[in-house]
Amino acid sequence: KGVFEFVQAAAPVAAGDPRLAFRFVGAPTRRSSDGPGSDDMRERLKKMIPAAVRPQFSFVDKIPRDDLGSEYAAAQFCVVPSRWDNLPNTCIEAMMCGRPVVCSDRGGMAELVEDGVSGIIARPADHAGSLPQALRAALIRALGLPDDRVRAMGQAARERALSFCNNGSIVTRHEEFHRECLERVRRAVKNVPAPRIGVG
Repeated sequence: KGVFEFVQAAAPVAAGDPRLAFRFVGAPTRRSSDGPGSDDMRERLKKMIPAAVRPQFSFVDKIPRDDLGSEYAAAQFCVVPSRWDNLPNTCIEAMMCGRPVVCSDRGGMAELVEDGVSGIIARPADHAGSLPQALRAALIRALGLPDDRVRAMGQAARERALSFCNNGSIVTRHEEFHRECLERVRRAVKNVPAPRIGVG
């Protein structure tokens, strides 16, 4: 979900700063349409990375869920570059671990992440519809922040996830949504004129 676009965005950013390191966590996958002799997705990603910056990119196989927290904790930012998504667990987990998220504006992430407060949102509409360009701009914004601002964003991310995703607030929002739907139905029914019945 957007990893190819993210590599397109990250490679030139990496070329500008040899201190940067990008870590991808997850088992390699193969698309169902790929033939038996085709490369898996990880190999395709590696081929996209210029040789000069390839040492700055590392790939880790799937790890136990209990170990994910240490991966989040080791990162300055977590990136969720989805081309489409609802509200991925990765985004919520990173924020719960106190890490600001760089994400696309697709799906529920744009509702959870507050741009410039708890993360950085890449908006392709601002970059001629190009997700790689939007992600690159978001990365540059994120990496230009001072350390104390990044820490504050991480704390804000955790607070946001706790308030937005806890069971109580979710139930409350569901109740409010259903009340609003019922009220709309009541208003609509009230404004429907009574049927006119003619007898011939």
